[in-house]
Amino acid sequence: MKITFIDPTQSVINYGLRALAQFLVNAGHDVRLVFLNQSSIQYNLDYPESFYNDLYKLVEDADVIGFSFVSNYLGQAETLTRKIKNKFSIPVIWGGIHAIAAPEKSLEVAEMVCVGEGESCMLGLLQALQQGTGLQSVPNLWYKKENVIIQNETAPLNPSVDDYSFPLYNNSMEFIRRGNNLVAMDDAIRKELMGVNTNYYSIKSETTYSYLTLASRGCPFSCSYCCNNLFTKIYKRKGKLLRRRSNEEIINELEMMIRQMPYINVIEFFDDDFIFADEAVVAEFASLYKKRIGLPFRCNFRPDSVTYEKLSHLNDAGLISVEMGLQSASPRINKLFNRHFNKTTFIKAANIINKFSNIVPNYDIIVDNPFEQYEDISLTLRFISGLPQPYKIAVFSLTFFPGTQLYEYAKSNHLLNDEIKNIINKKNYVQYEFKQPYVKLLLLYMRKIGFKNSASRFIFTLLTTKFLLMIFDSFVFYPLWFSVLFSKRVLSRMKSKDVQLIPG
Repeated sequence: MKITFIDPTQSVINYGLRALAQFLVNAGHDVRLVFLNQSSIQYNLDYPESFYNDLYKLVEDADVIGFSFVSNYLGQAETLTRKIKNKFSIPVIWGGIHAIAAPEKSLEVAEMVCVGEGESCMLGLLQALQQGTGLQSVPNLWYKKENVIIQNETAPLNPSVDDYSFPLYNNSMEFIRRGNNLVAMDDAIRKELMGVNTNYYSIKSETTYSYLTLASRGCPFSCSYCCNNLFTKIYKRKGKLLRRRSNEEIINELEMMIRQMPYINVIEFFDDDFIFADEAVVAEFASLYKKRIGLPFRCNFRPDSVTYEKLSHLNDAGLISVEMGLQSASPRINKLFNRHFNKTTFIKAANIINKFSNIVPNYDIIVDNPFEQYEDISLTLRFISGLPQPYKIAVFSLTFFPGTQLYEYAKSNHLLNDEIKNIINKKNYVQYEFKQPYVKLLLLYMRKIGFKNSASRFIFTLLTTKFLLMIFDSFVFYPLWFSVLFSKRVLSRMKSKDVQLIPG
């Protein structure tokens, strides 16, 4: 069977889609991957005729067309699906986070939706279509039959993720949007797309090419704003969500990818918690990685998984950057977020990381939270200012993604009257300066200047009192903070440090 997968997002990584594609290739199917590499987030975004002509040629002989995307790219997925359906009678299936979160709405556009992990669903679907046996036994599949939505059984989670495939990277099977056309992937384009900004990694190099992978699948926690909150509900009593690959399998994948792309000089592990495993597992990984890979790498931690012994192994293996979720230091907000945040545990983990001069910590926080009060903001800012330096801060604008517990809560509080504006067209990785510009100015100070002495820390503590936050964040002071935030000096600093500020 022939299947064409389309990723309408900005990402050309899409680890899950690439792993699914290779899984199907290994099962004997013919797979093509189409990446739009689309940076613009705009619900009604369309493309010129030349692009559609190229797309039609790529999909015209497909037996199935699949889309994988997150909520921000719903508009592109809808437009492309309708264009294809007007031209061909090829069945279209949607997958990815948005389709899993909103399967009923997705079925208004696509014929089928994969609600869960894709391997068993897509393999079962292709077999059913090939044999003409009907779709009723395909796991994780939702579809319409005579205008009635059929919800097939959710397959139990496979405890052995080593059974799945390495991601597919193959020029002959990949196509990428370049300007107004779709072109075949080649080595030069791929190398360009693998380039990353060196400031994030604190690497003194003008050419950094990263490879992103996962050492595990799933997360045992259920933060109310996160897709894992959704997966917890879908896979209740269906197996253990968090499953780690064997170290040998991880290293084998990296060796293969480095042979294919020898310019790779940084490895990114994007697991929710790379070191949740026992120290012995971490030590084995570090030993194998140092011996057979030897490249700088980054990963994500949870504070309660951090120990000096684990970090010693990883530091010796080449760890240079770690990301750790803080989000908020307010007990009230963490209760809303369903996060088990402990200040003592976080500070202990930060102090351990700080013992290794080669490892740069990045702490994530969430801003633009309509449920947050100035007392909550003050607690967070002051907590961050007390963490051991140096550190970096990654700031994310709170978005109520469909399917999450926080989405339902926001909806019940009438905060989502315009979901296109508040979710689909919103970027959660930038700072919207018209929202609390004084708070954003303080964050910019912390991120790019820091605290050189006790006097600067004292002044910052004074500026983050609940009273001054309320006064200085009022509309009266907006012109002043805008003029500072968007001054040539600040914009120059932001450009050199890769910070995004959006005034509207």
